[in-house]
Amino acid sequence: MTSKEIFFLCIAVSIGLFLLSFVKNKKTCLAKVFFRGVMSIFAIYFVNAIFSFVQIPLSLGVNYYTVCTSAILGIPGLALLYGISGCRLL
Repeated sequence: MTSKEIFFLCIAVSIGLFLLSFVKNKKTCLAKVFFRGVMSIFAIYFVNAIFSFVQIPLSLGVNYYTVCTSAILGIPGLALLYGISGCRLL
């Protein structure tokens, strides 16, 4: 990681912890985000497999950014990532 990426990661973690301080049920909130993150990994894998089977050249990599986006935003975040990825097909 470059120093710029580390800087932005520190800012993102700080903002996330600051926002988490306002949540009343911290354990429940963290558990939901963790569960959505794990389920998003499986969802990305299976959607990529379905697109590959149907021969649609649209795939999404499983990395930190995609998992965090879909863990925080849920299914709409996953659809957003596939939509952004699909824009390169236009």
